[in-house]
Formats: sequence, C-alpha cells, structure tokens
Amino acid sequence: MLKLMKQASSAALFFMAEQSIAALNALSGQAVDYRETAVYGENFVVSEWDESHICVGDRYRIGSCLVEISQPRRPCSRLSKNSGWSEMQKTVFQHGLTGWYARVVEGGEIHSGDTLELQSRPYPQWTIKRLNALLSGECNAFVIGEALACELLAAAFKRALEGKFQGGSGMVAG
Repeated sequence: MLKLMKQASSAALFFMAEQSIAALNALSGQAVDYRETAVYGENFVVSEWDESHICVGDRYRIGSCLVEISQPRRPCSRLSKNSGWSEMQKTVFQHGLTGWYARVVEGGEIHSGDTLELQSRPYPQWTIKRLNALLSGECNAFVIGEALACELLAAAFKRALEGKFQGGSGMVAG
C-alpha cells in the first residue's frame, strides 16, 4: 500500500509503461525486470498503456487517489548510470520511451493491482509521445507554440520546449 498526500509538484509520481521497458530491453540487449528494481526510477509500471495513449492533463483515479498527468520525463545521465549502459539516456530520448510524471490532485491510498481509471482528458492532442517528438525531432515553431499554450503542461517541460525553439537539442545535458 502507498499513501499519498495532495502535492503541487508536477513530478510527484513517475510512471513507466511495461511495453516501454520491454522495448528498452530489446534496444539495449538487457533484461531489466521492473519487479526486482526500479532501474528507470519508476514509482509505477502500467500495462496496456504507453506514451502513445497517455495525454498531458489526463486525470486518473488509482485506488482512492486522483492524479493528473503533467509531462513526459526528460531522461538524464542517471539512466545510463543506473542501467549500466552508456547509451541508455540517448536511446530513451531518441525513441521517446520516457514514461511520464503526474501530480497528485487528491491524496489517498494505492494498492498493488489497482487499475487506472480515466476520469477526464482535456488535451487529447498532447500525448506523451507527441510531446517527446517535439523535443527529439525537427523544431516546429507553430506546434511548439501550441504546446506552450497547454495550461496543464508542467513549467519545466515548457522551458525545455522554449530551449528547443531557441536552437537547443532538447536533451538534458549530463
């Protein structure tokens, strides 16, 4: 059981998709088992959904908690260190297998096996996959501008998009 309090932090919880972990295993030649250790820093591993199904602003009921998706994770060098593979950060970034962060809107309890129940989806156009592509792909000023207007997208990710627009790589340095 996990007890959560309401938190303003846009990165209170980190989710990874089971399918993304499997894809990273295939790309890296590793056999990471999320049931043994949280190599990617995940608090939760979900099945059935991945970065192409989850949108910023989605609200999910999990147990008695209500969480709201705030942004994709921006992979840092800790991924390479934790996994023991020097290319992990770059691979996660390039393939968009980042997972996503959520803020806690209503605190409560979560138990192993609790399901994610979608409560609302105000921004269906802003999937985690699409936002990842904005950082890792070609700079598109119009689309970046639209993403910056998304009220529920975390400020940290907005800063990364602004950096990309100003000529940055989009990738976390270090």
